[in-house]
Amino acid sequence: MKRLLPRLACGNGKAASFELEREILDEFRKTRRPIRDFSFRAPTAEARTRIHNLEVNGLILTNSASDAYRAELDSAPSLSVLLPTFGNGTLRRNGSTLNWRCRTDILVLNFADPQTFQAERNACLVIHPEGPRLRDTIHLMYGEGGRISGSTMLYPASNKARDFHQAFLSLCSLIESAGLDAGHLAAIGIDDVFYRVLSELLSSPAAGHGSGRNARPPSRGMAALDAVCDHILQFPSSPLTLSQMERMTALTSRALRYAFQKRFNCSPRQWQRNAYLDHAREIIMRSDEPLSVRALSYRLGFSSPQSFAAFYRQRFGELPSTAIAARKRQNPGSEA
Repeated sequence: MKRLLPRLACGNGKAASFELEREILDEFRKTRRPIRDFSFRAPTAEARTRIHNLEVNGLILTNSASDAYRAELDSAPSLSVLLPTFGNGTLRRNGSTLNWRCRTDILVLNFADPQTFQAERNACLVIHPEGPRLRDTIHLMYGEGGRISGSTMLYPASNKARDFHQAFLSLCSLIESAGLDAGHLAAIGIDDVFYRVLSELLSSPAAGHGSGRNARPPSRGMAALDAVCDHILQFPSSPLTLSQMERMTALTSRALRYAFQKRFNCSPRQWQRNAYLDHAREIIMRSDEPLSVRALSYRLGFSSPQSFAAFYRQRFGELPSTAIAARKRQNPGSEA
Protein backbone atom coordinates (compact mmCIF):
# COMPACT_ATOMS: atom_id res chain seq x y z
CA MET A 1 0.00 0.00 0.00
CA LYS A 2 1.26 3.44 -0.88
CA ARG A 3 1.95 5.87 1.92
CA LEU A 4 -0.70 8.48 2.58
CA LEU A 5 0.05 12.02 1.53
CA PRO A 6 -0.93 14.91 3.82
CA ARG A 7 -4.45 16.28 3.40
CA LEU A 8 -4.96 19.33 1.18
CA ALA A 9 -6.35 22.53 2.68
CA CYS A 10 -9.21 22.28 0.16
CA GLY A 11 -9.98 20.24 -2.93
CA ASN A 12 -8.76 17.03 -1.29
CA GLY A 13 -11.58 14.93 -2.76
CA LYS A 14 -11.11 16.27 -6.30
CA ALA A 15 -7.32 16.46 -6.50
CA ALA A 16 -5.56 14.71 -9.36
CA SER A 17 -2.81 12.23 -8.47
CA PHE A 18 0.44 12.11 -10.46
CA GLU A 19 3.44 9.80 -10.39
CA LEU A 20 5.27 10.85 -13.56
CA GLU A 21 7.50 13.88 -13.10
CA ARG A 22 6.75 15.32 -16.54
CA GLU A 23 3.00 15.22 -15.83
CA ILE A 24 3.55 17.02 -12.51
CA LEU A 25 5.65 19.64 -14.28
CA ASP A 26 2.91 20.19 -16.87
CA GLU A 27 0.28 20.55 -14.15
CA PHE A 28 2.29 23.09 -12.16
CA ARG A 29 2.92 25.08 -15.35
CA LYS A 30 -0.81 25.76 -15.58
CA THR A 31 -0.28 28.24 -12.73
CA ARG A 32 1.83 31.40 -12.85
CA ARG A 33 4.90 29.76 -11.30
CA PRO A 34 7.84 29.64 -13.78
CA ILE A 35 8.87 26.05 -12.99
CA ARG A 36 11.63 24.76 -15.29
CA ASP A 37 12.22 21.32 -13.78
CA PHE A 38 10.65 19.00 -11.20
CA SER A 39 12.08 15.78 -9.76
CA PHE A 40 11.41 13.58 -6.77
CA ARG A 41 14.38 13.65 -4.41
CA ALA A 42 14.39 9.88 -3.99
CA PRO A 43 12.68 8.50 -7.12
CA THR A 44 10.75 5.32 -6.36
CA ALA A 45 7.60 3.69 -7.61
CA GLU A 46 5.92 4.98 -4.45
CA ALA A 47 6.60 8.71 -5.00
CA ARG A 48 3.65 10.85 -6.07
CA THR A 49 2.06 14.27 -5.96
CA ARG A 50 -1.59 15.33 -5.62
CA ILE A 51 -2.69 18.68 -7.07
CA HIS A 52 -5.89 20.69 -7.20
CA ASN A 53 -6.08 24.01 -9.06
CA LEU A 54 -8.95 26.47 -8.71
CA GLU A 55 -9.28 29.82 -10.49
CA VAL A 56 -11.67 32.54 -9.30
CA ASN A 57 -11.69 35.83 -11.24
CA GLY A 58 -8.02 35.46 -12.20
CA LEU A 59 -6.88 34.40 -8.71
CA ILE A 60 -5.34 30.91 -8.90
CA LEU A 61 -5.25 28.68 -5.82
CA THR A 62 -3.06 25.58 -6.01
CA ASN A 63 -3.34 22.97 -3.27
CA SER A 64 -0.76 20.22 -3.45
CA ALA A 65 0.68 17.39 -1.38
CA SER A 66 3.82 15.54 -2.38
CA ASP A 67 6.60 13.23 -1.43
CA ALA A 68 10.00 14.95 -1.13
CA TYR A 69 10.95 16.83 -4.29
CA ARG A 70 13.21 19.44 -5.88
CA ALA A 71 12.05 22.14 -8.30
CA GLU A 72 14.01 24.63 -10.38
CA LEU A 73 12.26 27.95 -11.02
CA ASP A 74 13.17 30.55 -13.63
CA SER A 75 12.92 34.31 -13.19
CA ALA A 76 9.60 35.86 -14.21
CA PRO A 77 7.56 39.01 -13.48
CA SER A 78 5.16 37.25 -11.09
CA LEU A 79 4.55 36.66 -7.41
CA SER A 80 3.16 33.74 -5.42
CA VAL A 81 2.43 33.20 -1.73
CA LEU A 82 3.12 29.75 -0.28
CA LEU A 83 1.32 28.64 2.88
CA PRO A 84 2.78 25.36 4.19
CA THR A 85 0.12 23.19 5.84
CA PHE A 86 2.41 20.22 6.49
CA GLY A 87 6.16 19.64 6.47
CA ASN A 88 9.13 21.89 5.76
CA GLY A 89 11.62 22.83 3.05
CA THR A 90 14.26 25.23 1.78
CA LEU A 91 14.56 27.80 -0.97
CA ARG A 92 17.90 28.92 -2.39
CA ARG A 93 18.52 32.02 -4.51
CA ASN A 94 21.44 34.35 -5.02
CA GLY A 95 23.65 32.32 -2.66
CA SER A 96 21.25 32.61 0.31
CA THR A 97 18.93 30.04 1.87
CA LEU A 98 15.49 30.38 3.41
CA ASN A 99 14.18 27.55 5.59
CA TRP A 100 10.39 27.42 5.94
CA ARG A 101 8.14 25.36 8.18
CA CYS A 102 4.46 24.59 8.49
CA ARG A 103 2.48 26.88 10.74
CA THR A 104 5.37 29.23 11.59
CA ASP A 105 6.16 30.68 8.14
CA ILE A 106 4.51 32.00 5.00
CA LEU A 107 6.80 32.25 1.98
CA VAL A 108 6.24 35.16 -0.42
CA LEU A 109 7.94 34.24 -3.70
CA ASN A 110 9.05 37.02 -6.01
CA PHE A 111 10.60 35.46 -9.10
CA ALA A 112 13.03 38.26 -9.89
CA ASP A 113 15.86 35.67 -9.89
CA PRO A 114 16.11 31.92 -10.55
CA GLN A 115 15.42 29.82 -7.46
CA THR A 116 15.84 26.23 -6.28
CA PHE A 117 13.03 24.85 -4.16
CA GLN A 118 13.41 21.69 -2.05
CA ALA A 119 10.77 20.19 0.21
CA GLU A 120 10.39 17.18 2.40
CA ARG A 121 7.07 15.36 2.30
CA ASN A 122 4.69 18.28 2.49
CA ALA A 123 1.37 19.92 1.71
CA CYS A 124 0.85 23.55 0.86
CA LEU A 125 -1.53 26.14 -0.49
CA VAL A 126 0.03 28.40 -3.13
CA ILE A 127 -1.84 31.60 -3.94
CA HIS A 128 -1.15 33.18 -7.34
CA PRO A 129 -2.58 36.72 -7.36
CA GLU A 130 -2.69 39.08 -10.32
CA GLY A 131 0.01 41.71 -9.72
CA PRO A 132 -1.90 44.85 -10.78
CA ARG A 133 -4.96 43.92 -8.72
CA LEU A 134 -2.84 43.13 -5.65
CA ARG A 135 -1.04 46.47 -5.92
CA ASP A 136 -4.37 48.29 -6.31
CA THR A 137 -5.73 46.55 -3.19
CA ILE A 138 -2.64 47.45 -1.16
CA HIS A 139 -2.90 51.09 -2.24
CA LEU A 140 -6.62 51.12 -1.45
CA MET A 141 -6.01 49.77 2.07
CA TYR A 142 -2.72 51.48 2.94
CA GLY A 143 -2.35 54.42 0.56
CA GLU A 144 0.54 55.14 -1.75
CA GLY A 145 3.01 54.07 0.96
CA GLY A 146 1.92 50.44 0.59
CA ARG A 147 4.06 48.40 -1.77
CA ILE A 148 5.11 44.85 -2.66
CA SER A 149 8.67 43.85 -1.81
CA GLY A 150 10.86 43.01 -4.78
CA SER A 151 12.51 40.13 -2.88
CA THR A 152 11.47 36.64 -1.87
CA MET A 153 10.84 36.78 1.88
CA LEU A 154 9.60 34.74 4.82
CA TYR A 155 6.75 36.30 6.75
CA PRO A 156 5.60 35.16 10.19
CA ALA A 157 2.44 33.07 9.93
CA SER A 158 0.98 35.07 12.81
CA ASN A 159 1.65 38.18 14.85
CA LYS A 160 -0.04 39.94 17.75
CA ALA A 161 -2.73 41.34 15.47
CA ARG A 162 -3.48 38.48 13.07
CA ASP A 163 -3.08 34.74 12.56
CA PHE A 164 -2.62 34.71 8.79
CA HIS A 165 -2.21 30.94 8.66
CA GLN A 166 -5.61 30.41 10.25
CA ALA A 167 -7.17 33.17 8.14
CA PHE A 168 -6.18 31.44 4.90
CA LEU A 169 -7.26 28.01 6.20
CA SER A 170 -10.65 29.48 7.16
CA LEU A 171 -11.04 30.76 3.60
CA CYS A 172 -10.18 27.26 2.35
CA SER A 173 -12.92 25.83 4.58
CA LEU A 174 -15.37 28.29 3.03
CA ILE A 175 -14.25 27.24 -0.45
CA GLU A 176 -14.79 23.59 0.48
CA SER A 177 -18.25 24.30 1.89
CA ALA A 178 -19.14 26.03 -1.41
CA GLY A 179 -18.34 22.81 -3.26
CA LEU A 180 -15.30 24.33 -5.02
CA ASP A 181 -17.77 26.09 -7.34
CA ALA A 182 -15.78 28.92 -8.94
CA GLY A 183 -18.91 30.72 -10.11
CA HIS A 184 -20.46 30.74 -6.65
CA LEU A 185 -17.17 31.73 -5.04
CA ALA A 186 -16.84 34.65 -7.46
CA ALA A 187 -20.40 35.73 -6.67
CA ILE A 188 -19.68 35.93 -2.93
CA GLY A 189 -16.38 37.73 -3.52
CA ILE A 190 -13.97 35.14 -2.10
CA ASP A 191 -11.23 36.54 -4.36
CA ASP A 192 -11.66 40.01 -2.82
CA VAL A 193 -11.14 38.57 0.66
CA PHE A 194 -7.97 36.76 -0.45
CA TYR A 195 -6.56 39.99 -1.91
CA ARG A 196 -7.32 41.90 1.30
CA VAL A 197 -5.70 39.28 3.54
CA LEU A 198 -2.69 39.15 1.20
CA SER A 199 -2.42 42.94 1.37
CA GLU A 200 -2.49 42.83 5.16
CA LEU A 201 0.17 40.10 5.20
CA LEU A 202 2.48 41.95 2.83
CA SER A 203 2.14 45.13 4.88
CA SER A 204 3.01 43.38 8.16
CA PRO A 205 6.59 43.49 9.57
CA ALA A 206 8.77 40.74 8.06
CA ALA A 207 11.17 40.88 11.04
CA GLY A 208 14.29 40.36 8.95
CA HIS A 209 13.16 37.02 7.55
CA GLY A 210 14.37 37.81 4.07
CA SER A 211 18.14 37.79 4.22
CA GLY A 212 19.48 35.27 6.75
CA ARG A 213 21.15 32.12 5.49
CA ASN A 214 19.57 29.95 8.15
CA ALA A 215 16.15 30.39 9.67
CA ARG A 216 15.52 29.53 13.30
CA PRO A 217 15.58 25.79 14.06
CA PRO A 218 12.23 24.06 14.48
CA SER A 219 10.93 23.71 18.01
CA ARG A 220 11.09 20.26 19.57
CA GLY A 221 7.30 20.09 19.82
CA MET A 222 6.76 20.95 16.15
CA ALA A 223 9.40 18.49 14.96
CA ALA A 224 7.89 15.78 17.17
CA LEU A 225 4.43 16.47 15.78
CA ASP A 226 5.77 16.13 12.24
CA ALA A 227 7.26 12.74 13.16
CA VAL A 228 3.91 11.48 14.48
CA CYS A 229 1.98 12.75 11.45
CA ASP A 230 4.51 11.30 9.04
CA HIS A 231 4.32 7.90 10.77
CA ILE A 232 0.52 7.95 10.55
CA LEU A 233 0.64 8.77 6.84
CA GLN A 234 3.38 6.24 6.13
CA PHE A 235 1.73 3.30 7.92
CA PRO A 236 -2.04 3.63 7.41
CA SER A 237 -2.74 0.05 8.52
CA SER A 238 -0.99 0.47 11.89
CA PRO A 239 -2.81 3.11 13.99
CA LEU A 240 -0.89 4.65 16.87
CA THR A 241 -2.29 4.68 20.37
CA LEU A 242 -2.10 7.86 22.41
CA SER A 243 0.59 6.24 24.59
CA GLN A 244 2.67 5.43 21.51
CA MET A 245 2.36 9.03 20.32
CA GLU A 246 3.52 10.25 23.74
CA ARG A 247 6.57 7.99 23.66
CA MET A 248 7.37 8.97 20.07
CA THR A 249 7.23 12.70 20.84
CA ALA A 250 8.48 12.66 24.46
CA LEU A 251 5.48 14.87 25.24
CA THR A 252 2.95 14.41 28.01
CA SER A 253 -0.62 13.53 27.06
CA ARG A 254 -1.72 17.07 27.87
CA ALA A 255 1.10 18.67 25.87
CA LEU A 256 0.43 16.38 22.90
CA ARG A 257 -3.27 17.24 22.89
CA TYR A 258 -2.49 20.94 23.17
CA ALA A 259 0.00 20.77 20.28
CA PHE A 260 -2.50 19.03 17.97
CA GLN A 261 -5.30 21.39 18.97
CA LYS A 262 -3.15 24.45 18.34
CA ARG A 263 -1.82 23.26 15.00
CA PHE A 264 -4.73 21.27 13.55
CA ASN A 265 -7.72 22.29 15.69
CA CYS A 266 -8.44 18.68 16.62
CA SER A 267 -7.20 15.91 18.92
CA PRO A 268 -4.43 13.46 17.94
CA ARG A 269 -6.93 10.64 17.50
CA GLN A 270 -9.20 12.80 15.34
CA TRP A 271 -6.28 13.78 13.11
CA GLN A 272 -5.25 10.13 12.69
CA ARG A 273 -8.81 9.01 11.98
CA ASN A 274 -9.36 11.80 9.44
CA ALA A 275 -6.11 10.91 7.69
CA TYR A 276 -7.27 7.30 7.32
CA LEU A 277 -10.74 8.37 6.16
CA ASP A 278 -9.19 10.66 3.54
CA HIS A 279 -7.05 7.77 2.35
CA ALA A 280 -10.11 5.51 2.20
CA ARG A 281 -11.88 8.13 0.10
CA GLU A 282 -8.92 8.30 -2.27
CA ILE A 283 -8.81 4.49 -2.60
CA ILE A 284 -12.54 4.35 -3.38
CA MET A 285 -12.41 7.17 -5.92
CA ARG A 286 -9.27 6.06 -7.74
CA SER A 287 -8.82 2.32 -7.31
CA ASP A 288 -9.85 -0.13 -10.03
CA GLU A 289 -9.62 -3.14 -7.72
CA PRO A 290 -12.73 -4.76 -6.18
CA LEU A 291 -13.50 -3.14 -2.81
CA SER A 292 -15.66 -3.97 0.19
CA VAL A 293 -16.44 -1.87 3.26
CA ARG A 294 -15.33 -4.68 5.56
CA ALA A 295 -11.96 -5.21 3.86
CA LEU A 296 -11.29 -1.49 3.61
CA SER A 297 -12.13 -0.85 7.27
CA TYR A 298 -9.73 -3.50 8.54
CA ARG A 299 -7.10 -2.53 5.98
CA LEU A 300 -7.04 0.97 7.51
CA GLY A 301 -7.10 -0.15 11.13
CA PHE A 302 -10.70 0.63 12.11
CA SER A 303 -12.16 -1.48 14.90
CA SER A 304 -15.20 -2.56 12.85
CA PRO A 305 -16.90 -1.95 9.50
CA GLN A 306 -19.75 -0.27 11.37
CA SER A 307 -17.54 2.34 13.05
CA PHE A 308 -15.68 2.94 9.78
CA ALA A 309 -18.96 3.49 7.92
CA ALA A 310 -20.26 5.87 10.61
CA PHE A 311 -17.11 8.00 10.64
CA TYR A 312 -16.95 7.99 6.82
CA ARG A 313 -20.53 9.20 6.55
CA GLN A 314 -19.88 11.89 9.14
CA ARG A 315 -16.89 13.19 7.17
CA PHE A 316 -18.12 12.85 3.58
CA GLY A 317 -21.92 12.88 3.84
CA GLU A 318 -22.43 9.40 2.39
CA LEU A 319 -21.77 5.79 3.34
CA PRO A 320 -18.65 4.10 1.91
CA SER A 321 -20.88 1.44 0.37
CA THR A 322 -22.70 4.17 -1.58
CA ALA A 323 -19.39 5.61 -2.80
CA ILE A 324 -18.13 2.15 -3.81
CA ALA A 325 -21.35 1.43 -5.71
CA ALA A 326 -21.12 4.76 -7.53
CA ARG A 327 -17.52 4.03 -8.46
CA LYS A 328 -18.52 0.62 -9.86
CA ARG A 329 -21.20 2.24 -12.04
CA GLN A 330 -18.59 4.68 -13.40
CA ASN A 331 -16.07 1.90 -13.98
CA PRO A 332 -17.87 -1.45 -14.54
CA GLY A 333 -14.51 -3.20 -15.07
CA SER A 334 -13.74 -2.84 -11.36
CA GLU A 335 -16.37 -5.50 -10.56
CA ALA A 336 -14.37 -8.19 -12.31
